[in-house]
Amino acid sequence: MIDIDNFSCNRCGQRVESWAVRRPKFDCSSCGKKYQSNYKALMKRCIYIFAAVELLIGSLIWAFSSSWQLALALSIELGWVGAILVAMLVFRLSLRIDEVSD
Repeated sequence: MIDIDNFSCNRCGQRVESWAVRRPKFDCSSCGKKYQSNYKALMKRCIYIFAAVELLIGSLIWAFSSSWQLALALSIELGWVGAILVAMLVFRLSLRIDEVSD
């Protein structure tokens, strides 16, 4: 798993600032090694996953409950927690930083 806040260059070992690592393409400030990150695309994907899981949990609760008010309250409470956990898990497991050949 990649720690994006403490990323260091593979070539020289110098720490790369976290704001730079969050860009799609960045380079090491000391040796110039180029990298690419899927951070922004993955962040968008996780927002879509969050929305889909929230709607899925809400619709499942609505299908099995007797009132829409109860379904709405439970989906807001349980759906948000479940959707955030799923989106964070997908983000942590899918984050990649690849070296770009010179």
